[in-house]
Amino acid sequence: MSSQRGVGMLAAVVAVGYLVIGVTHFCLPARQLQGAASLFASLARDGNAIFRVHYWAFAITSLLAMALVVSVRPERGEPDLFLQVARVWALLAFAVTAVDFLYVQQRALTIAEQWNSLDASSQQALLVLGTGRIDATWFIGFAALAPWPIALSRAARRSGVWPRATRVAAYLVSIDALCVSLGALAHQFLFVNLAAAGAIVVTPAFFVLMSRQSLRAD
Repeated sequence: MSSQRGVGMLAAVVAVGYLVIGVTHFCLPARQLQGAASLFASLARDGNAIFRVHYWAFAITSLLAMALVVSVRPERGEPDLFLQVARVWALLAFAVTAVDFLYVQQRALTIAEQWNSLDASSQQALLVLGTGRIDATWFIGFAALAPWPIALSRAARRSGVWPRATRVAAYLVSIDALCVSLGALAHQFLFVNLAAAGAIVVTPAFFVLMSRQSLRAD
């Protein structure tokens, strides 16, 4: 298998992963969304199947995306400093996201299993502590990721390997990632939901276009 074909197949899988993330986000009960006060009670009472799928999808897709960051090379010759730094940030962002979502899922489900047997004071203390996210504002996982698609788009424009649609989609992915982080930072989850709605279309489309271009170049 050639490197371009491998990149194309990997990008297609990542696209499917982000589609699953977006769909399950809107299938989650409101009480199980990030920051919901009744998260643990809802997981104990309403079930956690979609919650598990959503969090596993985020973790697995992030790990696969790390491989894509290393593999996709639209530039010709040595990459410029911006692209090199953006790749490092993207690897950090995806790594933190994978660990964060795995940790939060495990902690939330563990607490939910014990929730009904806890007294009111213990429940209140856990509500104050929350899930203990590693990246509480999603700055590392999303805002720090934003430069990478832009850097790819700039490199692809100079080398002429990506069509305009793919380059534009890259910028839209960056904007969407910033919107998610800003929404979480401001605790405006309507803003996060709007960004997630865009991500269902924009992010998978970007990776599908990347996949198509890589497979054509094979």
